[in-house]
Amino acid sequence: MLFLDVGYLSDKGNKRKINQDRILAVKNDSAGLFVVADGMGGMESGEYASTFVIKKLREWWYKNRENFLEIEPDGVIDMLYCEISNINNNLVEYCKKNSAKTGTTLSLLFIHTDYAIAAYSGDTRIYHIKDNNNRVSQISEDETLYNYYEKYENDTDKRNSEKNKSILISYIGRANNLSVSFKKLRILSGDIFVICTDGFYNYFNVYGDENIGLMIKLSAQNACENFIAEVKKGAAADNLSIVVIKCI
Repeated sequence: MLFLDVGYLSDKGNKRKINQDRILAVKNDSAGLFVVADGMGGMESGEYASTFVIKKLREWWYKNRENFLEIEPDGVIDMLYCEISNINNNLVEYCKKNSAKTGTTLSLLFIHTDYAIAAYSGDTRIYHIKDNNNRVSQISEDETLYNYYEKYENDTDKRNSEKNKSILISYIGRANNLSVSFKKLRILSGDIFVICTDGFYNYFNVYGDENIGLMIKLSAQNACENFIAEVKKGAAADNLSIVVIKCI
């Protein structure tokens, strides 16, 4: 089992009155589960959705944590999809009963020995820094209207404006249309993963050589604290959250 050095931090930023981001970081001797959920600020109770997602995934972890050694990666994916589907249905029912609108992004990383499973819905990102070349790759895809036009309709005219980057076509809590993507990854000692909200990556250059160097040099928690402090020197107009996982 790879030893995991984990750090995490969430902050409401410089302009928001409340923090609608939520983080989960749990691990044992055989696996780890790391989640970032960004409650959708344009809805009445985004923090309800992000809190609910983290609560249910924490319960899922503690219910199943002793069994992961016996389950193949595809089996874990099936389990996670079932749990996320139930979470989505519960949020939809909550909205119907309370005449409310709520939703949250989701980015999740499950790590077990030499593999990882990434799951995502929305625009919270998962990055991977590989030990063999120290290059950053984005594992997740931003599920926004902007990216939809670019990918599926080759729409490069003015209709695909910057504002479409903030319009999500996938999120948890969306009625009748759960969309969550999964990827399996091989991991090695020295690999680093970063999970973060748009309030972080919109104001921080994850690909910068100096920042990559700090992620490698610093402990995971010190890296989180250093980077959040750096973002807050600027506008920090949104909630910002980050989880760093270093495989040692």
